[in-house]
Amino acid sequence: MKITDIQVEIKEHPLLTQLFVRVIQEDGLSGMGECWWGVSPGGESGKKLPANSQVLPFVSTIENILKPLLIGEDARQIEARYQQMVHYAYRYCIEGVIGCAISGIDLALWDLAGKRLQVPIVELLGGQAKEGVRAYASFPPLKDPELIRQETERAMAYGFQGIKLHEYNPDMAGLVREVAGPEMAIMFDVNGHFNLPGAIDVAEALIVHDVCWFEEPIWPMRDHDVMCRLKEETGISIAAGENEFSQESFYRLMQSGAADYIMPEITKIGGLSAGKKLTPLFELFNLPLSPHSFRSGPALYANIHWALSTENSDWLEVPWLPEGIAFPGGVSIPKLKDGQVALPDGVGLGLSIV
Repeated sequence: MKITDIQVEIKEHPLLTQLFVRVIQEDGLSGMGECWWGVSPGGESGKKLPANSQVLPFVSTIENILKPLLIGEDARQIEARYQQMVHYAYRYCIEGVIGCAISGIDLALWDLAGKRLQVPIVELLGGQAKEGVRAYASFPPLKDPELIRQETERAMAYGFQGIKLHEYNPDMAGLVREVAGPEMAIMFDVNGHFNLPGAIDVAEALIVHDVCWFEEPIWPMRDHDVMCRLKEETGISIAAGENEFSQESFYRLMQSGAADYIMPEITKIGGLSAGKKLTPLFELFNLPLSPHSFRSGPALYANIHWALSTENSDWLEVPWLPEGIAFPGGVSIPKLKDGQVALPDGVGLGLSIV
């Protein structure tokens, strides 16, 4: 089954634009993947940028570098296609934009394989190692205490066992603890906002509120040595990994002891083909795989299959948006049973996208 086309689909949104990748084989059957592409236009700088300007380098990489390489190749040989992309793109540096582009195509090839064989992707990964993985609601930056209170109550009603805040003020973790009670796991993500002294101050406040982890506390986010110093100074548990790209970098992260929860971003690392190469590292270092994804679409559903295939998985990130806001891809978040995500219905990724 030769690849006849690779199409890029920009799902526009003022803040939550998604970049989907469709791989089509010669009988017309297709699979859908997703690329990480960046942050909201303007970010914290406040600059007004064209809505999709930051997506375009990723689109161009797929259309002008990877697509010509893969047209006419066998869609069934996913590992061969992954290695073909990596070898060809190595001189461009396979991290960053290239890694994200490879991820989108790779996820689409796995979805296509599941549809072709009429099985869920987890079966292609060796089957389920567990029936479910516990999930936390990942809030966007809200800043408003009343809104955080409301969304905490909504997330509790949905059945989540954990809540992650993207805030800088540790008092917001205290607010969630007050609303949710002692059993709720609280995660606190600052996206590398602090230097070591600032992170120590925040960590000491978070420990009072019994947080599960402090995520990417340090700038730069891959400074493993400073994360180790933060752990030694405070005893806080740390989550990291969404800005690691390669097997080698994840090995260094785990070997360093800097993080207690490892969070690969499947739309950056090279997709499921790269993910399944990382799985033995979680067993080797006896660390939990806690997949990262703040999008509801192919990335989230690929994480579900990966986590369910892996004994060492613990905590799945599920994006949780305020009422009235939705991702443009039209993919709903999974339902929970006893606070856990189970295998989605259907074949491939289990998405309803045609």
